[in-house]
Amino acid sequence: DCASLTFPADTTSLAEQSSLSLEASLCGLNDLHKSKGTEGISDSLDDLRREALRADIECAHARMEAAREERKYWEEKRSLLAMERRLWLERHQAKADGEHCRDRMASAAEERQYWEERRKILALKRHCMIDQLE
Repeated sequence: DCASLTFPADTTSLAEQSSLSLEASLCGLNDLHKSKGTEGISDSLDDLRREALRADIECAHARMEAAREERKYWEEKRSLLAMERRLWLERHQAKADGEHCRDRMASAAEERQYWEERRKILALKRHCMIDQLE
């Protein structure tokens, strides 16, 4: 009498399976009602209600656990991204500092060479003046 509902195994969640089990039980209860009348129906109905409530509670627990796991995932992802950003900034800053130091060293070397050449020129001029005076 009741159409059976089926889902592929990989897409049927535990809550859906419980729901299908409940549906099958309700169909069985309907068949029992037709064959035996109303005796024991209220007990079976109470059992089914308890089963449905238990399935709802399990589903709610599963949703809360999934939400906790998702929150944990995003917190860890944010933490990792922040750490990557700090490392990148440190590397970038170290590289910039290194380039700045190299530029300063090159500039100082150029200036030292300029003054050494200037001293040589002045020494030659002084030597020439002394030679001219003699």
